[in-house]
Amino acid sequence: MQSRFNKYFVNGKSTDSAGPIYLSFVKALINFRSKPTVARMKELVKQGALPKIKKAFGFGKNPFKFSKKREYTLDEFIDDNSDNNLINTSLGNIFVVFRNSKRDDLVHEYGDMTYRLTNLAGVISYSNNIVSLPLRPVFEKIFTSYDISMSGSENYKDFDLNFGSALYQQSTFLESLRLSDNQIDSVLKLVARAMGLDNYQEIAKKVEKQNDLRFEKLVRNKFPKTTVLELLQQFVSRKDELIAKTVTDNAPIADIFEYVLGLAWYYISNKKVNIRNAYNLSLDADFLPLSHAAGYQGDLEFHYENRTLLLEATLMDHNTQKRGELEPVIRHTVNLTIENGLQPTQTIFVASELDDNVINIFRATQFIELNHSAKNGSTSGINIFALSISELIKLMKANINDWKILNTINSAMDGNPTQVKNNWRTPILESMTSL
Repeated sequence: MQSRFNKYFVNGKSTDSAGPIYLSFVKALINFRSKPTVARMKELVKQGALPKIKKAFGFGKNPFKFSKKREYTLDEFIDDNSDNNLINTSLGNIFVVFRNSKRDDLVHEYGDMTYRLTNLAGVISYSNNIVSLPLRPVFEKIFTSYDISMSGSENYKDFDLNFGSALYQQSTFLESLRLSDNQIDSVLKLVARAMGLDNYQEIAKKVEKQNDLRFEKLVRNKFPKTTVLELLQQFVSRKDELIAKTVTDNAPIADIFEYVLGLAWYYISNKKVNIRNAYNLSLDADFLPLSHAAGYQGDLEFHYENRTLLLEATLMDHNTQKRGELEPVIRHTVNLTIENGLQPTQTIFVASELDDNVINIFRATQFIELNHSAKNGSTSGINIFALSISELIKLMKANINDWKILNTINSAMDGNPTQVKNNWRTPILESMTSL
């Protein structure tokens, strides 16, 4: 009987384990339908609480309405479930409910995967739980100009099971739409005209400006200064779940810290810097963090008119900073300093707690000749200053701006080699907060 039952009440690879649970539940249903009793009612409610039954027959919850009050009666249960298709319709509807509930479960299971994949591609936005196309004019012109099929008629074996088919090939979005160069050129001209541009070479710049405005709106609505301060404090106390709930659950907590550090510098600069361009980490379609910067890049790069600022972020405690952060921060600073040529480069290292050995070595590098890690070139010294998250919070609360911080750090550089002692930062921090 079980094998015949399993042919219809299928649960993919888990049919052997789930089948007996499904069969037991269906038997309990049939028994209750044939002769309702309190015992059979309780058995239905008990089995309805099983996770596999919730998914297979209850659309993610117990299939039955019931009360936990002690005097709850059989008649009340029957009345509460008068519209329940598992009890009050034909036996065939038990399978219909099973089929629809399983489909609902699959939609929820793969829906999250679909959301993450499409969001990762940056094509679709899910801001405020509303699905939208950030570049809607472009897509409108593409799909109204050409007859593009969004489904195929290939044989399942030849397409889904054939690793040589288009399904398994790496293709750009335009390649997947099978548009020629002439068709793409025509679409771009239409889009440029619709955006009020003289030529389509200006589309990217216009889109970048629109993205900047969208990002500024996100920061304004989702990350006001008070929220950023709260998040920074939560990093100090490592309330990771609260942080992920506020920002995103699509990125590791260390990457979220980089993101929030950029937001903090945005407010320190009185909203003048472009932090979206400063991020070296990947952002999704809603401009929320996804992944860390590549190994050869620093965390955030701010290009001022007369200097470049590199912000390096870490949540490593002081016991692991020397091993995990000393070399990368120095390497990133050296590379960027050499690549910038005559443009001065300043690095600020921000951590939840600071290791004295690490920050003292950083200070000493101002008098060390160092070489680029990937190409020819050297620098006679680099400029790295360290701030704890708590110190950054104090600067933000005191409304100390970016130029005051940078000028104070640079005016305190040593003119000649000198011994670096503990607490060398103290007078510099005091000078930052003085009027």
